[in-house]
Amino acid sequence: MQFGNKTSANRRSGLLKATAVIAGGIALIGSFSLLLGMSDAVSASPENAIRKTLPKTQIDEIDCDRVNGLCEVVAGENIFYADDTGQFLFIGRIFDTKRLVDVTAERLLELNPDKLVQLSAAKVAEPPSFDAINAATGEGGRSHPRRIPLITLPQTGYVDWGPGSEIDVTLLADPRCGYCARLRADLAALNLRVREYIVPLLGNPAPLAGILCADKPRNALQAAYDRKPASAQADCDVSTLLANRTFFVGAGLTGTPVMVRSDGAVLQGALGRDRTKAWLAQTEETSR
Repeated sequence: MQFGNKTSANRRSGLLKATAVIAGGIALIGSFSLLLGMSDAVSASPENAIRKTLPKTQIDEIDCDRVNGLCEVVAGENIFYADDTGQFLFIGRIFDTKRLVDVTAERLLELNPDKLVQLSAAKVAEPPSFDAINAATGEGGRSHPRRIPLITLPQTGYVDWGPGSEIDVTLLADPRCGYCARLRADLAALNLRVREYIVPLLGNPAPLAGILCADKPRNALQAAYDRKPASAQADCDVSTLLANRTFFVGAGLTGTPVMVRSDGAVLQGALGRDRTKAWLAQTEETSR
C-alpha cells in the first residue's frame, strides 16, 4: 500500500509539472501573439498606412485629429486628406459649417504665411497673361494663382460698396454662396471699401443680371444675398457676368469667395474676421 501511495504521488507530481509546463507554454504563446498583435497594430496605424500608400510623396506631417474622420496630410506647401487606411484620398477644401471657416485655407495660412502673402505686384504697362503670372509665381495647372495684378481684373462687372472712396480690397463672389455672404459681412464689419465682382459660379447667371443695371446696384446686390434678386430689365444681359466667370476660371481660381489685396496677393476662402483683418494688414509690411 505504501508503494502504491508513493507511485500515485509521483504520478500526481508529474501531472502537476506537465500542467505547469503546458500552462507556461500557453502563456508564452499568448505573450508572443500579443506582441505580434501590437506589432501589426503599429504597422497598420493610419500614418504608416498613408505613407505606405504614397511612398514617393514627401510627407511632412499627418494629423488624424484635426478633421473628424479624415487624416490631414501636409506635403510641402500642399494639404490633402486621406482615410485611415490610405486607400481613399480627398484633394480639395474642407469647410467648417459651425465656425463658417475654410479649414484648409486657415491651415495653409498657418503653415505657409509667407507663401500666401505675396510681395507687391509689379507695375506693368499692359496686363500680363495668366501664363506669365503662373510662371512668375511658380503656379500652374489647376492651382489658383498666388497673385493677380489688379490691372488684369475686368473693367466692368463689379459693385463698389462700403465707406470712403479708395478701394481697400477686391472681392470675387457669387451672392448665392454662403461663405461669400459670411466674408462680405466680415468686410463690412471692418469698415472697408470693397470692389465686388459678381462671379456666377453657382448656376444660371440670369437671376443676377439685374444687379449691374439696377438704379441702385448696391441695394440690388444686397437683395441678391438676401435671396431676393432684382428683376432684370429688358436691356440687361449676362455677358458681363459671363466675362467675369471666364476671367475667374482663366485665372485658375476654383471657388468663391476670393479676395485680392491691393498688392495683388490672393486669398481664396473665408477665414473669419480676425484672420481676414490680419491678412489685409500685411500689405504694408510686405511692401517695405
